[in-house]
Amino acid sequence: MTDEKKAAAAVEFVEAIAQLAKANTLTGIWDNRRFRECKKPFEQVDAAYLYKTEKLSRKNVELRAVHRRSIDVLYEKLVNPGT
Repeated sequence: MTDEKKAAAAVEFVEAIAQLAKANTLTGIWDNRRFRECKKPFEQVDAAYLYKTEKLSRKNVELRAVHRRSIDVLYEKLVNPGT
């Protein structure tokens, strides 16, 4: 692997970590909002908002998996550049 490719992989690695942190944060935010909505009496729960919190939380859980996989692949490239 050339130095340019190593540098590019390192930049991608850092970006994947940043995106993972963002997805983790957003997952927590939407989980917390859903939790707060579910603490309300049933009659006061906003079903559309509850659906939105679930959907966005799930979206970010899936993004976490994508970013974790990217980190694994890029880490392998950085540690074992010949593979």
